[in-house]
Amino acid sequence: MGGRGSISFTYTDHRSKDGAIYIRKPVARLNTGGGGGASVEVTIEKFRKAYKNDDFMHSAYVDEFGFAHALGTSMQSTYTTVTPLKSIKTASNPMAIVLNQPARINDTFGGSFSSASLNYLGISHGLSSGKTREMYLTAPEGTYKARIRGHKAPSQEDISGAHNKAKSLTTERKYYSKRSMWKSYNKNLTDEMDKIGIDITFNPDKSFNNRKK
Repeated sequence: MGGRGSISFTYTDHRSKDGAIYIRKPVARLNTGGGGGASVEVTIEKFRKAYKNDDFMHSAYVDEFGFAHALGTSMQSTYTTVTPLKSIKTASNPMAIVLNQPARINDTFGGSFSSASLNYLGISHGLSSGKTREMYLTAPEGTYKARIRGHKAPSQEDISGAHNKAKSLTTERKYYSKRSMWKSYNKNLTDEMDKIGIDITFNPDKSFNNRKK
């Protein structure tokens, strides 16, 4: 895609990996000062503020009471390892997965979920007998949330197919601002994932969206 003044849609696959070695970090910064134990949303927002300008992806789990677990990073900008659910003592409780979208040079908006991250959510949903059904992705512009609606997660083939369809729909047109490209991709991804049973919502950071065009 090209044209004077246009912005082409490009996609970097930010993904989560399970079971590999990574650097563990203390969760105290997320579980103190009214974070842990308050609510899932409060702890997710503390995570977002802590890592919204970080160069590396981080992963953690947040339980139904708002306590963070298994915070860590692979010190990479395009993926992070995720601690296996079976190694968390309280994994029998409902858990949400949380990832951050690293700050990227010349990329105003962090962007929504990758296919691999949504596939990891589906796998975790199965391993937890449906108790892990939510994933949060924090970014400078706000926080994205994916939630599996049904008792059974969509297949990896369905998730990958829906994700590819959203990318394809986005690349069919030209964009004259990063905001318009970002809105188009978010709408396409939300619509395609809705068709297979995954709800995607977005909670904007108003200060960011008032500042960025």
